[in-house]
Formats: sequence, structure tokens, C-alpha cells
Amino acid sequence: MKINSNSSLENISLGGVDQWILIRGNNIDNPILLSIHGGPGGSSMSHHNVYNKALEEKFIFVSWDQRGAGKSYSKNIPKESMTIKQIVSDAHELVQLLKKRFNRNKIFLMGHSWGTALGMYLVKQYPEDFYAYIGIAQWSNGKESERLSYQFTYNKAKDLGNTKALRALEEIGSPVNGLYKNFIKELLVQKKWVLRFNGEFYAQTNHNEYIKNILFSNVYSFYEKYNYLKGLFFSLNTLWKEFVDVDFTKEITQVEIPVIFIAGKYDYFVPSDLGLEYYKMLKTPKKEMIWFNRSGHFPHFEEADKFNALIISLLNHNKIFPFKTSF
Repeated sequence: MKINSNSSLENISLGGVDQWILIRGNNIDNPILLSIHGGPGGSSMSHHNVYNKALEEKFIFVSWDQRGAGKSYSKNIPKESMTIKQIVSDAHELVQLLKKRFNRNKIFLMGHSWGTALGMYLVKQYPEDFYAYIGIAQWSNGKESERLSYQFTYNKAKDLGNTKALRALEEIGSPVNGLYKNFIKELLVQKKWVLRFNGEFYAQTNHNEYIKNILFSNVYSFYEKYNYLKGLFFSLNTLWKEFVDVDFTKEITQVEIPVIFIAGKYDYFVPSDLGLEYYKMLKTPKKEMIWFNRSGHFPHFEEADKFNALIISLLNHNKIFPFKTSF
């Protein structure tokens, strides 16, 4: 059975705020895979549609623009509602909606970067909702992550003799408790150099494609494309401080469902070595960590074929996770 000719773009209410989901899939009997985007504010609808279409063959694939991001941005969203607790609550509400609509007991959950923070809170609080959790560029210790990310850019600038980068990085200084003095403005300076030094995308062409996907997407109206950056800055300004304070090495050291971490070898946006340290300490019924050796922060886009095949293998083989693969 087809789902509205393979695609359903819907406006729903979560936590009293209008938000958008994109549902794609070839068979209504397939399991549900919910994707939680990064950022904060970094909608992935237009990218999944380009890189991860293969997943639609085996899953009902759901992309969600969180409150304040992408199609779900509105200047009327109360700033005080932009908290991790509220967005986790929105996500839980969405999971219940999907389970009820498709008559499912459980779904698969996938998070990227900021989305992995939301994902870990979800699977910790509501393990009964999920078959398994997939964390891409897994967040673990926010303050240490930002310190190491800055150190990468500073060391790289010195090694390359890039005086422009050195001046910019010395001017903002290393973050204190994960934050810069001028907050998002200086954070973006540092992240600009992560990108330039291939610590976000392994190849610069990937970044160009990333921007084109947004500009030429048929998911967003012209007005929504215009507002995309507004949503990104709104989300960063309201959520970043709380995000950086997250330290799962102290908060969540055990979950009750199988977990897979996917890491890009060259990720210095969220340094992947920290994800490895967290993986080693995290107690789960079953876990795997898989490295993508030609990727930075976006392995699910940079090595899409490998990523899609891996996720599909969750259904075709019972090697990684100890659950039955009939749904």
C-alpha cells in the first residue's frame, strides 16, 4: 500500500505549536524510522530526500522539523518554550502519533548531532517506544566537545601557517565552559574554520551540495527558504547554552535498548573521539560503533550509499541487534 504516492508532507501540532513532518515510504507495512535533525535548527528534510531515498524501500521514513527550525520556524514561538525538555516532549508526542497512525508498538529512532542529545533523552525515558537507537555524530560532553573543536582549528591553523585563521581564533579565544564571550557570533567564527579545515565535511564539495539542497528543495516554499536562517539563529540562540551543558557521561550511562553509533573519522565539529569514549562506557543490551572513514560530521550524507546499506541491514540481518526482524 502506497503512502499518498510515496510522500506526505504534513503540518501537525506538537506541544501546542504547529510543526511539520515529511513521511516517505513504499510500503505501509514497513517499520517506522524517525529522524531527529541536528543544529539546533538544522532541518534535514531537503537532504534526506537527496541522500537517503534508499531507506524508503525498507522503512516508513519520517523527517521532522523541530519547533523553531525549517518549516516549523515561526516568529510567534515563545522563546521560553525553546528548551530541551520541551522538544523532547514534542518528540515523544510525535512518536505516539506515529505509533497510533500506523498501528505500531515500537519504532526505530535516529538522531544526528544535536538530535542525538534529544535521542538519548528519549530512549532513556521511553525505552518501550523503540526497537533501537542510531546516533550519528553522537553528543556526549558538550563543554569538552567545544574545547577540542577549538583546539583542532587552532592547531590546524598553526600547522598550515594560516595567519588569518590564527588571528581570528586568538581574538575569540578558547571557549570557557563550552561558551564564547560573544556567544553565537564567536561560535560561528570558530565553526567557519572547522568547515574550512575539513572538520565538518571531509570534502568541500559536500558543503556546496548541502547548501544547494536547501536552495533548490521542493519541500520548502520561497518564504520558508528565506526564513531558514532565521530559524537556525533562533534555535541556536535559545538552545545552545543548554545543549553545551549536556554531559551524558554523567547523565545517561545506561539504556535498555540496542544502540549503534555512527562516526565520521574526520569529524571535529563534534569530535568523534569523544563519541568513542562515551560508547565504551555506555551500558546497553547490545551496541556497535561504526566508523565512516571518508566523512566528517555528516557520514549519512557524505557516504550515503554505505550508510543506507547499513541501516537497511538492520532488517535483513540479525547480527547487530537482538530483536526479531518481522514487523
